[in-house]
This record gives sequence, C-alpha cells and structure tokens, in this order.
Amino acid sequence: MSRHTFFVFLLGKSLIVLSFLVAVTTSQPRVTVEQGVIEGTTETFMEDEFTGAGGTKVDVFKGIPFAEPPLGELRFKPPVQKTAWSGVFDATYLRPACLQDPFYAYTLGFEMDEDCLQLNIFAPNQRVAGGAAVMVWIHGGGFTFGSAVQRVYNGLPLAAVGDVIIVTVNYRLGVFGFLSTDDEASPGNIAMLDNVMALKWVQQNIEAFGGDKQRVTIFGESAGAVNVGFLVLSEMAKGLFSQAIIESGGSISQEVGPLTEDGDKVLRERAFQLGETVGCSTSDSAALITCLQDVDGNDLIQAQLAVYDRMYPNVDGTFLTMTPLEAYASGTYNHVPMLIGTNRDEGTLFFAFNPLFVEYLTDKNPPFVNRTLFDALVVYTFKLFDLYDKAVFDAAEMKYIDWSQAEYEAADYFHSMVEFSGDWLFTCNVDKLARLHSTKDKVYRYLMPHVPTVSYYKFQGVQPGWVGAGHAEELPFVFGAAFVPGNPSVNLTNDEKVLSVNFMKLWTNFAKSGNPSKESPNSPPILEYIWPVFSSPGLEYKVLDLNLSSSRALKSDQCYFWNNYVEDLRAMLEDRNGVDSGVSSEWTGGLLAILATLFQCLCLVFSK
Repeated sequence: MSRHTFFVFLLGKSLIVLSFLVAVTTSQPRVTVEQGVIEGTTETFMEDEFTGAGGTKVDVFKGIPFAEPPLGELRFKPPVQKTAWSGVFDATYLRPACLQDPFYAYTLGFEMDEDCLQLNIFAPNQRVAGGAAVMVWIHGGGFTFGSAVQRVYNGLPLAAVGDVIIVTVNYRLGVFGFLSTDDEASPGNIAMLDNVMALKWVQQNIEAFGGDKQRVTIFGESAGAVNVGFLVLSEMAKGLFSQAIIESGGSISQEVGPLTEDGDKVLRERAFQLGETVGCSTSDSAALITCLQDVDGNDLIQAQLAVYDRMYPNVDGTFLTMTPLEAYASGTYNHVPMLIGTNRDEGTLFFAFNPLFVEYLTDKNPPFVNRTLFDALVVYTFKLFDLYDKAVFDAAEMKYIDWSQAEYEAADYFHSMVEFSGDWLFTCNVDKLARLHSTKDKVYRYLMPHVPTVSYYKFQGVQPGWVGAGHAEELPFVFGAAFVPGNPSVNLTNDEKVLSVNFMKLWTNFAKSGNPSKESPNSPPILEYIWPVFSSPGLEYKVLDLNLSSSRALKSDQCYFWNNYVEDLRAMLEDRNGVDSGVSSEWTGGLLAILATLFQCLCLVFSK
C-alpha cells in the first residue's frame, strides 16, 4: 500500500487525533507536585445511559514533563529527573508526540518534538478514600510510532467509569529510544528507562492528584505490552507498580528481537551504519554518540528508516540483566498479579495491511490463498524474523494444512494462514508467558472473540468482515471510545456498549483489587465478572464477548506444538548443525523492512 493510499485512508477516517472532546470543561484545578504548581481543567463526563457515570467530574492535566528535555548531551542518554519550574505550569493542552517518521505524524495530525517526555493525567475530582488506584498506559507502535496523545487513549471515560486515575506516558521512539552501541557509550533501552522515570514520577507525585501510590497498574498493548512485560522483569522497576496488564504482547515475543550476543552485535552495527549515513563515520562508540548528538533529529529519523529493519530492546546489563526465560527460571522478576490475553483473530493483521492484499480492505470477502501462496507466505513469515528452517516449515505445514482438502486445487488456505500467524506471533507467546508467570503469581487470562460492528479496519465505508476480532480491536472497548462524541465507535450497538463498560469495569477492578472480579480487596466478587485464575493444569480463561463466559485450555494443542515441539526441534537442529538454523541477513534485510512498514501502518490505524 502506498503512502498516498494511506493518506486517503486516514482522511476518510479522521485527521483529528488530539481532540479529547468527551466532556464539558468547567474549571481549572491546581495541584502542587515536587517540581511546582500545575494547572489543568475539570471536565464533566456526559454519558450516563450505559455507564451510569454521567455527571462525573474528572480533573485533567496534559503534557506534564516528568524528565528534562532529552536534547543535546542528553540525547541517547538515560532520562534526567525534571527540575523545579517557576510560576504555574499550564497543563491545559496536549504537548507533541516524540519524533517519528514525519509523514505519519503529519498524516495523523501529530505535532512532534524531541522534547516529548511528558505524561497526561485523568483524575476523579471527587477524592477516593485512601486514594484512588492508578493505571499507567504505555502505548504501542512497534517501538517507532505512536504517542500518549492518540485519540483512542483518551483516559476520561475510563477514569469516570472506573473511579481510577489514568496516566498516559510518552517515551522516546526509534533510534532516540533504542540505539545501542553495546557498550557504556549507549547501552540501549533508553525508552525503557523513560518508562521507569515516568513511574518514579508517579510514585513521587500521584498522591497530590488523589492517587494511591501503592496501587499502580501498568498496562499496554502490542509493543506497549512488550514494554510492560520487560518492566515486570526489570530490577529497576521494583516497587514502582503492583499489577500488570498485557494485551497482545509481552516479554515472550518475536517483536522483542534476538536477545542474544548476535542480536547485540547487529544493534551495534546498525548504530555505526546510522553514523555513516549522517556523516558521523568513526569506529569509536563515544565519538559516534557525541557526533550523533549534534545531528538534526529529523535527519536521524530519515537515516533510521534507511538503516534499521526494526527497533527492539536488548539485554543491556542495567535495565535488563538477563533474558526473559532466564529471569523466569531464576525467579528474578517483579512478582505481581498479571492480566494477560489476546484477540481471537490476531493473525488477520498479516493480511490487513500487507500491500499484496490492499484491495481486500474494501471487500467483505477475504483474499483467496491457494496452496502455493500459502507455502510462500509461511516461508516469508519465518524469514521475516530470521527463523526459517525447512524442517520447521514442514512441521508447520503438517500442523496447519487441512489435509482432507489439500488435494483440491480450489482449496482456500486463508484461514490456515490466519491461524498460523496468529498462533505463532501472538497467542502462543502469551500462553507461554502466562504459564511462566503463573507458577509463582496470580494470572488472569482472557480471549476477546467478539467482532466489533464498527472496526478500525473499516475502509471507504466498507468493513472487511474477514478481519474478525483482529489485533488491537479491544482498545476502543477498554478505553470506552464509544462514549467519546465524534468517535466512530459511538455507532457500536447497545450490547457492544455494555461490553465496553464490562471491559472498563474488569480492567479497573483489577487495578483496584488485583482481581478483575472484585471492586476492592475486601468486597465480594461480582457474579457476572467472576474470572478464574489461570494455572496449570486448569488453564482457565475469561471469554470477553457479549456473554462474558469462561473456558479452558485455549489453543493448548497449537501452543504445545510451538512452545514445546518446535523449540525442541530447533534445539536438535542447532546441535546437529552446530550453528543457528536461520537464513542470511542479506536475505532477511529487505523482508524486515517490509515488516517494519506493516507495523507502522497498523499503528496508524489505531492512532485515531
């Protein structure tokens, strides 16, 4: 899909992403934090028919800096705590997103700036006895795109309905947040340290907004869920939060990248290639960083697009001292309750924004995938992550092909491809993480199978029914987008609006009590919200549909295949060959660039 096509698509959807038009502004509250006085606005949430929260007043503070501007010598360096300001800080308007590809920022209506380490707070005006629970949102976007100011992340409905404080956070993206020379000059994970700094700011100041710093829940989706997963693993984040919600992501994910010495070497090589691209040719890490600190930020973004296949965290020795599997094996992580899950049709992401299938965005019927195309797409997907091996490919075909139909030339493999990519990239990674975390801590797992009547994949007035319950489709339900005037989600059915309220209640109950069934630690469970704890061998999970049912052993057969059989097969192949069984970096480089583009495009759709 061309950039022009995306531009037309986004114009058809909405260009206004910074508007938080959901309430009537009535006053300008002031709060004193460690750095000084902040002035915001008090807004009245209006919807009452479904939420029962009409008339609830929420104090909103936008664009609060939690760190010094990461400019000049602070570029590529850990965040520095914000110093005091004089006078009253105006927190009545949103600040820019962090630097990213200017085309997408322009198309979405973002202002962007390298000075972007700010957060937004939505706090109930009526103080909660003992302090309100706090939920800190970490946005997604493949580590290269997105912002806390995206319209879908408007925290006002969630704060009003759940009686909690919502905090949405910006963190550095792309090379500004993930550049690594694999040494002390720039060890990487700067974006992760931004999130740690934001959480420290919350600990220091949230009581001034009526919050309880002992009840802080971090939550995120996709790359944001990866951020949350790594905060759970990091010693640096110890004591900064008490619960975690992971939506379609986590620390066990192909999106994480190769957390190996080879992966670190690739990051280092890319950093020096970046330097060469912008006139900072050197073999010395410190000299490279010093030179890059003087390069125009927009030039660095353009160089990043040319040099990097994708951005990802690394084992830097500070924020992350071991791999996720090592951390769980040793028990060295933050032991907190976790709510985690996926949507039923995560795999349609592969088709929804693949340029090969763009025409089907305006078609209610899915693309036809014959056997030859299916084989090619499976190989392509493995090679995107440098994980292709003929034996693994053969095993995947055995698993996902319907052999009772395979001899028919007209056999359609679309659903086989959706299942393959959804299981491998999302569902079974979440299954593995849930199993690991549940050995010592409470885990609540969910599946969202509901197909929204109004989807963010809707294009030119046509909703492609084949997308199903796709990647990120839960976000409008979690944030109550149906109750935001001017948002397309207001056209959801009445039953779906009830489902959205249920999502908001379950998420905020978990933040308040550590149990999605209970509004407080000492209250009885709400009958319709009863949510079984996930553990082995029960493997129970909540089905988040119109009926709020429960089930067990979600895709256990497929996930045993990926998390046990395939892992053992890869280990055997590596022992046999003496080397990794992947493919050359030359072959995968172009494919990874395509993958990055697809993730960027997905981010655009869910930025509205």
